[in-house]
Amino acid sequence: MGIVITGGAGFVGSALVDELLQRNPGAEITVLDALVYPVGEKNLSDKARKHPGLKFVKGSVGDAGLLDSILQPGDQVVHLAVEMAKPNLFIETQISGTKTILDASVRRQVKHFVYQSTGDIYGHNESDDIDENAPSKPTHLYAATKLGAEALVSAYHHTYGLPTTILRPVSIYGRRQYPGWLVARFCTLAIAGKPLTVMGSGSARRDWIYVTDIAKALAAALENKPEGEVYNIGTGREWSVMQIAEMVLDLAGVPHDRIERLPERDGDFARQITHARKAKSKLGWSAHVPFEQGLRYTFDWYASNQAWVSTQMAGEGASLGFRVKED
Repeated sequence: MGIVITGGAGFVGSALVDELLQRNPGAEITVLDALVYPVGEKNLSDKARKHPGLKFVKGSVGDAGLLDSILQPGDQVVHLAVEMAKPNLFIETQISGTKTILDASVRRQVKHFVYQSTGDIYGHNESDDIDENAPSKPTHLYAATKLGAEALVSAYHHTYGLPTTILRPVSIYGRRQYPGWLVARFCTLAIAGKPLTVMGSGSARRDWIYVTDIAKALAAALENKPEGEVYNIGTGREWSVMQIAEMVLDLAGVPHDRIERLPERDGDFARQITHARKAKSKLGWSAHVPFEQGLRYTFDWYASNQAWVSTQMAGEGASLGFRVKED
């Protein structure tokens, strides 16, 4: 019996691999990843890539035959594979890809299917007490397709008896995140001595979770009985985009006037925050890394890993866009 992680060479997936191997050095883990970013499987830590129990498979969650060859009865699946930047591929990856792996999981009698969704499905909220029963009001296509995938996971649980757990994390940041995303982009720009670009007023607020904390949440979900439950994964604290920009500039020792404004992003929302009381009571999980500390960890990691950044940005120039390689 092993663990199959889709998108396992990605930002969150690589952290989860490290977490699982730390908890159980004898774990048998298969990483399935399409490798859309240039750094490829080297995004996995050296320790993970050298581990005898780790198997890497390059491929897509939409390849039913490949999934049948990977999955074994009694396996656990963590479905992280996602398209975040190309709206024309959102349906293909989030919806069709999720259905394909759900079908394979039923056929192969998977023991536990953990799906990482997103807190973005709630859309804008002014409440400080968003729980798992709050209305879903996605404001952009990515969140809408993640919500659709959630519905599929729930349907397969109820229709076919597939053991499932769904996590809804808030905004994730930390080491090995592609430099197009906000915290990683701010750190990369500040380290390079370039102005930080802020979309709109910078007043949008988010709850942020460090990557090792979401890895621990996923690991905790695997270790608990799969009962079709949904869990918010958040810290209950919020930070505005402008606050983060200024904190990163402080870490870099750069004046706050090194900020440039860009137009507001379509479909963005002004506030995202959740609590995680259910995850604490049923999974025994809570966030351990305060944002101030996690931001320092992240800044220091990017400052010490400029070769990694250069590889990720190959062919991208200085634009720090979301994607550097066509599928």
